[in-house]
Amino acid sequence: MKNNLSIWFIRLRWFAFLAQFIILVASVFFFQANVSWQKIGLILLIIPLSNLLTTQFLIKKFPAKKITTWLIFLDTIILSAILYLSGGPANPFTIVFLLHLVLTAVLLDERWTWIMALMTCASYAFLFFFSPENTSIHHNHHSSSNSFSLHLYGMLFAFMTVAILVAYFLNKIITELRGKELRLQKLEQLAVNSKRLASLVTITAGTAHELGTPLSTVAVVSKELELELRKLHLQPEILEDIHLIQQEISRCKEYLTSLSEKTGDLAGETPQSVLALDLINQVILPFKNSKNHFEINGPSEHILQSIPVKSLTIGIRALVKNALDASVDSPKRVVINHQIINNLNQIEIIDYGSGMNQETLELIGEPFFSTKNTEQGLGLGVYLAKLAIYQIGGELIYKSTQSKGTATIIKFPISF
Repeated sequence: MKNNLSIWFIRLRWFAFLAQFIILVASVFFFQANVSWQKIGLILLIIPLSNLLTTQFLIKKFPAKKITTWLIFLDTIILSAILYLSGGPANPFTIVFLLHLVLTAVLLDERWTWIMALMTCASYAFLFFFSPENTSIHHNHHSSSNSFSLHLYGMLFAFMTVAILVAYFLNKIITELRGKELRLQKLEQLAVNSKRLASLVTITAGTAHELGTPLSTVAVVSKELELELRKLHLQPEILEDIHLIQQEISRCKEYLTSLSEKTGDLAGETPQSVLALDLINQVILPFKNSKNHFEINGPSEHILQSIPVKSLTIGIRALVKNALDASVDSPKRVVINHQIINNLNQIEIIDYGSGMNQETLELIGEPFFSTKNTEQGLGLGVYLAKLAIYQIGGELIYKSTQSKGTATIIKFPISF
């Protein structure tokens, strides 16, 4: 899949080769053009040879973008050579330079588009000053020739102007289109994630309801049983067993409550304002002990305006827990930085663990994907955190260096 772009572009080059070959044959045999058709034919053969070389060897070793870049620039050189041998800047097919510029803007990035714009302008200028046909015009002083030469000067200026404008506007348009496409993909992914979360909420609510009822019954019966056994003055060990049953029932209820909080419908939470420092302290409260060390940096008086405090707390807490699990220090060290950048709140959670490779970074946040074993987690923490952050118009970014650690960056608007 990653080389589909190269395959498509190679097919386009086959069509371009056939079209140029037909034009060459028509020019020589039908229009009696005085051109070096043998040299032009040899130059044209570079296109099919490079296609075969690419499909047989290069496409298996290099990424699609790099192959496409090489081929576009090779085609520009081939076009320049053909134009040099067939009329120079007076050849009407000089306009094909702009086609290469458009292809570069569509298939590559802004940097390569500007490089191609400069290359096409330089190629056209080279034809203007050094092609044999154009050199003879410069040395001819007849008025008609001077007029034609002036026309060519105008074409050179016009071409350079158009090339720069095409590069500029195409970059703007394509950047905007790609941005819209990316935003649309994010919205689609958010919709998919919301459906997944809704399914998870339904399952959790059903499970909590089904387990809650028998647990409540067991709790009532165990309490009554304890009262009856106390009346009989039985051995203390029996009463201790009853008390242990009641403790385990309470633990099960706590687990169900926690599960409901972590997968509940947090989107309907009423937004509130809270000090950023208070939110961070609330996040790390369950983890404060001698085994963990937190370093918190940021403005102490900054207020987070109108945010869903509960959902954001649960989301960030899952990320802090992951940072603690990844840390290899003793005590485990996690740095939490809060700052305002470009009118956005930014909370950065830094651990000093083993880091993650690029493949893991691409998968992080997918439901049920986890780098931990199944006893430590199901891979829903980051997924739910990301969803909570997206619901307030924010984003979650991971930056990681293997053997050095990971930075989890949360960005969201100052006011929700």
